[in-house]
Amino acid sequence: MLPERRTLGPRIPSITVKVVLLFALCASGVSASAAVPPVADRASPNGPLVMGLRDDRDGALRRFAERILAGEWFTSERDAFQVGAWSQAGDLRVGRISQRHHGHPVLGSQVRIVLDAEDHVRFVIGRFLEDLQAPTSASRTIEEAFALAREALRLSGDGWRLGGELAITRLERGDHLVWVVSVSDARGLPRSQVLIDATSGQVLAVTEVACHAPGLVYPTDPRAPLEERALSGWAGDSTTLVHAKFSVEARQLAPLVVPDHDFRFPDGHPLAERRPEVNAYWHAQRYLDDFLGGLGYAGPPEPLVLRVGEPLDPYTALTSGRFVFLGAPIPGLSRDAALADDILAHELQHAVSYGFGVTASGPRREALALHEGISDFMAACVTADPSIGEWAYLVFPGGVTRVDRPASTFRYSNYDRVSFGGVPTGSGWANGMILSGALWDLRAMIGPMAERLVVRALALLPES
Repeated sequence: MLPERRTLGPRIPSITVKVVLLFALCASGVSASAAVPPVADRASPNGPLVMGLRDDRDGALRRFAERILAGEWFTSERDAFQVGAWSQAGDLRVGRISQRHHGHPVLGSQVRIVLDAEDHVRFVIGRFLEDLQAPTSASRTIEEAFALAREALRLSGDGWRLGGELAITRLERGDHLVWVVSVSDARGLPRSQVLIDATSGQVLAVTEVACHAPGLVYPTDPRAPLEERALSGWAGDSTTLVHAKFSVEARQLAPLVVPDHDFRFPDGHPLAERRPEVNAYWHAQRYLDDFLGGLGYAGPPEPLVLRVGEPLDPYTALTSGRFVFLGAPIPGLSRDAALADDILAHELQHAVSYGFGVTASGPRREALALHEGISDFMAACVTADPSIGEWAYLVFPGGVTRVDRPASTFRYSNYDRVSFGGVPTGSGWANGMILSGALWDLRAMIGPMAERLVVRALALLPES
């Protein structure tokens, strides 16, 4: 939900089929990728074809890199390519190639080759390091490196697991052969990484590593029981719920103190009232990483901030820029917004749209309707439920909005004349149901490609 302001784009004449509303988004999404000039081969509109991917994916990519990239990216006979994990980014595939020098991996040296569905190269992104001057053999043993890492991290006791490998890194003060020491706790959860010069024994860097802390959450809302889930990507300490893309805080409560990084708070636990923070974290990670990440979304330009238990009466939740405010229960109106999966997804999508520069301004409140329509649609997709807010809002058991209302009513010719549930006629929330319904109908025809098109279109929309 956004405070009433304004959204949609060009004014579309009377529409008989809701799906027509989205033709502009579909066309924009498709043409966007075709218009990007490939880096690897600017002379070809499609980029060079990588041969043999169907039979030997890693081998074909390695041969392509050796043939096309070696002369441009590095020429040393001491360097070699290693193909890493593949991933999907929308309808594109991404192959990762790392550099090895004298057999050692080179930290931070990686090139991503982005391929379309026809195996043409669309982008080549990244870097390899040239003229490396690091030693090729270690003077310090792995046991010495472990002892130095323990000392640097002030580790005590036997409840720690250490592992290490040799690698090469380039720092401001030169190239180094280093022991990369990885430290995990007794449960095997990664905690820190220490770089130790393999010649001098100097500690060059200490990095806290994101880990998967356990937590109890509601996968949907409290109508179903709590379940234990990993808080993936957690990069905080015992007092913070921090992810690379967002953080969660409760400004109305005392600082959170969680022994042993265990966020499982069952009924009767002294910290049971802090479950909304844990729940908000899990749903934010799932929405931003798992759902949107699977659609090719890399993340917001700045980390989002989720504020739980906010006094927002009469609003249940609000989003302003990268700040998501999740309201405390309002007697007679709503429950805790941080416990409702659809409200969380809806508000997170507002913040994502803001991150693309799409504001809720413009003539006839159409930009506001766009914001609300996209947020409702994406929330319905990730929850697989066309109803929004049916648990969070006490007085609207059928949902405060829905994405499956009939096109005969929810069409652009009825803009400013539609209403539903808890949203009045002329509001951005009601008008947004015109667009969310069109998107939902489109999804019924083409499947999850609909939300992929929405993510693509966000990057192409004007500011208002």
